[in-house]
Amino acid sequence: MYILFKMRPENELGAIQIYGRWLGYCVGYIPETHKDIIPYLHLQPTILQEATAKAWLLTQGWKGHVSIRPGTLEDEQIQLHESTEATVEKEKYTLTADDNTNTMAFMKAVMRKITDEVYDHRLQALNMNVSELEFKSWNKQRTELAEYRADNTATVPLLTALATSRGITLGAMATLVKNAIATRPKVTDSDFIDNIIVQNDSDGKGVKSLSAGSIRLEFDKTDTADVLPEIVYEMLRGWGTIHTRSKFGAVAVVRT
Repeated sequence: MYILFKMRPENELGAIQIYGRWLGYCVGYIPETHKDIIPYLHLQPTILQEATAKAWLLTQGWKGHVSIRPGTLEDEQIQLHESTEATVEKEKYTLTADDNTNTMAFMKAVMRKITDEVYDHRLQALNMNVSELEFKSWNKQRTELAEYRADNTATVPLLTALATSRGITLGAMATLVKNAIATRPKVTDSDFIDNIIVQNDSDGKGVKSLSAGSIRLEFDKTDTADVLPEIVYEMLRGWGTIHTRSKFGAVAVVRT
């Protein structure tokens, strides 16, 4: 099993084998026979297909190939040379169509992890004074509050447990939840919409407007995605000059 997670200290990895690294994220490997034994959920990982995970070493193949030196970790994984003896000579490996597909899938997985982290931090900032138990059970508290207000003899196990732990009455706990609903910070509509658009594979291209209330989505046919993602444009600047930002077809990149 291959997993993608943010870099952690070695003592937190245990028996997980590091398969590769890119942009501060690790590709880890756990044998199928040990995936129920080796702890890994604390890393908050994303599970990858084998072909996608192995594409980490092709992320620098912007020119259509990568250079592999015998006896290295990259050569061991890609198996380009018959001999495993380390030498100074490198050999070019030309990416196939499947390699390009798998590399893009890997890069998108990493970018999704980065995006999720940004919005997780925003959410944590909105709930700095709320315990993890209260945060995770918030919807349940609201549901039980509604039931209690409709019938104060209703069975509300969560509110009852919270009241007991605080040493207060169930009615007092219900009042606390009611007041919290009125004062608790909420994620803004703009944050919600930004998150939906960012998660879109087209980086929001083509989306003209989005309403969260009645769920109204409007597209703009003149706003189309670039041939290459913005991050690819930025990385290519180190290799040459981009002569066009065409919306379709090929993009000319001249080596400088």
